[in-house]
Amino acid sequence: VWSDSTKRRIITLRTDANNYLCIDKSATANRLDFTYVANSTSESVTDSTSIGASVGWFHVALTWDLATANAVYAYINGAQAGTSATLGTWAGALASTTTVIGSSSTTAADVWSGWLSNVAVWNVALSAAEIARLANLY
Repeated sequence: VWSDSTKRRIITLRTDANNYLCIDKSATANRLDFTYVANSTSESVTDSTSIGASVGWFHVALTWDLATANAVYAYINGAQAGTSATLGTWAGALASTTTVIGSSSTTAADVWSGWLSNVAVWNVALSAAEIARLANLY
């Protein structure tokens, strides 16, 4: 379904409309969107070069670092797909109805089509080397 015009969500971590992150298969064919919004400041990375219509298995990651780089980094298959800087500061706790895997919310919006496996969330920013290692485990 990489060439359809349906947005599909891989993961959503959300406090409210001003604090969330998500990874989407865009409504634009063969494109992934990585979004980080904190304190109403939105940063995003879009990638349409690394994933194509013939894709089988792939690895995605989104990490951010406020302390040293003040940037968000998107990765596909262990390689950095892009970065965006000048982040806002996240506020609030994750909401149970909008912190989900494979959808935008528990009401099943923007539902993922396909398999999802080995989803993990860390409380530290992983390095590029750590993400590359995780992408190459399988």
